[in-house]
Amino acid sequence: MIKKLLTISTVAGGIYLATKFYKNTDALNDLKAKIVSIKDVSINSQRIQLKLDILLSNNSKSDLGISSFKLLKIKQIQFFNRQNNSLVGVADVEISGLQIEAKKSFTLKDIVATIPVKSLLSNIQMFTGNTNENLKIVLILDSLGTTYTLDSDNFS
Repeated sequence: MIKKLLTISTVAGGIYLATKFYKNTDALNDLKAKIVSIKDVSINSQRIQLKLDILLSNNSKSDLGISSFKLLKIKQIQFFNRQNNSLVGVADVEISGLQIEAKKSFTLKDIVATIPVKSLLSNIQMFTGNTNENLKIVLILDSLGTTYTLDSDNFS
């Protein structure tokens, strides 16, 4: 009897997790990202380091994330020049427990990004005008051991 209950519980749990995983995948496809704040800029001869607040908007009908199981993690945020697709900078992060309700937004605060000075100088034109229009944000996510790359050209 206990074995049967454990088997049923395991199958039900697997179905629940699989359903949540696919809903997360659907929500990821409708995710938008944009920089809403830049602060604490520090510069040395090799790199520029700054803190960013990035607004993530879940435009899908499904909630994104499962905070109690930490199934969805942002591992890295990459910043590209949208015009020539060159990498400008990165932010190595470990953000888990991400949960954004359907049709809601969440701000990732104080994300430390590093931009090599050489990269900044070769992409200086990107910072004229609306930076969000010139910047492509790529989120590197991990869910259940699978890596997903979300490109803002596809989700913004």
